[in-house]
Amino acid sequence: MNSINKFTSSRRMLLTNIIIMATVVLLTVVAVAIFIAQEREKEQLEQNTIIWANTLAKFSAPYLIDNSKDGQKKLKAQLKHLITTPYINYIHVYASKENEPASFYAGFNKNDYYPTIPDKINDINKLSKIRYHKNHLEIIIKIEQNQQVYGYLYIQSSMKSVNDFIKKITYIAFFLFFFGIVVFIIFALSIQKKINFPIDAMVDSIQKISQSKDYSQRLT
Repeated sequence: MNSINKFTSSRRMLLTNIIIMATVVLLTVVAVAIFIAQEREKEQLEQNTIIWANTLAKFSAPYLIDNSKDGQKKLKAQLKHLITTPYINYIHVYASKENEPASFYAGFNKNDYYPTIPDKINDINKLSKIRYHKNHLEIIIKIEQNQQVYGYLYIQSSMKSVNDFIKKITYIAFFLFFFGIVVFIIFALSIQKKINFPIDAMVDSIQKISQSKDYSQRLT
């Protein structure tokens, strides 16, 4: 009897271990898929931000070179007209003359809900590479022409689209994960039932023979 109980317990433990392994594998696949999707979205935002930064830097260069009286107002108006993408929060254009510190020249705010932020002049060297924050990324690039630097352009892009996409894909991934686990458990139980049916029948017969002590009976 103890042997039969141990055999039954072993089968249950095997099924439990299989379900646990399947859960771990599916969870790992989900986590990796979410990570890859996040990195791709971040990479795409980085590329788009750099493209916009380079384009706006080239556009701003003539204004810094001419340095006319109304150049700042004109550039500010042009930036507002040119920037149509929703993910750019701020643009700062800094003028830089020889032997003089950089100074704010013109800027762009996404809308009235995005108040003016402090200049990033002290961070020009630190922001030569993209820096990530919780809700945005930022970078500063040179404004140059004929290998001569006339200023710098600061750009800040919102991470909202990336974060929203990750939330959406996370919900979908975990829904599919739980759905897959339920389907797998139902499938595993069904297979176990089919496999164990003849074994269970034999175990029942052994128990009956053991209880009745009628060893003339045959196993069915």
